[in-house]
Amino acid sequence: MTHNGGLRKFQQHLDRIYGKNNSRLFTKQDIAANLLRYVTRTLKTVRKNDAKKTKENLVTGFAWAIALANSYHLDVRLEIQKRFPGVCPYCSCAPCACGIRRPLKRKIICSRKFHPWTSIASAQKMFSDIYPANVLKDSTIHLAEEMGEIIFAILMHSGRHTRDGFGELRLELVDVFANMFAVATCAGFDLQEALILKFRHGCPWCNKLPCDCSFNGIVKA
Repeated sequence: MTHNGGLRKFQQHLDRIYGKNNSRLFTKQDIAANLLRYVTRTLKTVRKNDAKKTKENLVTGFAWAIALANSYHLDVRLEIQKRFPGVCPYCSCAPCACGIRRPLKRKIICSRKFHPWTSIASAQKMFSDIYPANVLKDSTIHLAEEMGEIIFAILMHSGRHTRDGFGELRLELVDVFANMFAVATCAGFDLQEALILKFRHGCPWCNKLPCDCSFNGIVKA
């Protein structure tokens, strides 16, 4: 993995590590369940004020979110940019002006102009610029809420296979990523740096690319 932190390159890198094993061994629901596992672990470690484990769980959860996107052949960077072109998708402002009752200290910019970011770090900054009022506990709870939405969207799409259902699934997955970026920012760490450190040599458990772990149905912590 290169150190420029490109989100698309990281998505491709994870697919080279885990793509074959994921497609052979896990359904989309299995991948979503593993993603949920690490989101709930993140929620637990935030509650316990364990910054180190919060970081570890969120980074692994982010990798599972990428795996879920790969299972649906979705370009994560493109999907995020379509929903968050540098502004809140609901009020079209940065910082977000939804529900504001008092003047903001920073000037609000209202625009739907495309935001040409490419790296994981610049995506994290974009979200922090849009939502500067985020706090760790609320962001983590919001992430857990979004997991409920994405799991429901997966179940609906798997049963009906409609175009609208797939569109809803794409939106909910973007919201999961958005809240993961928010948690990383509120927890005070650079998500790009953490991802590169963990996955730069391939699988962090077997240190191979592609992964050559002995899979036995138990997902490593």
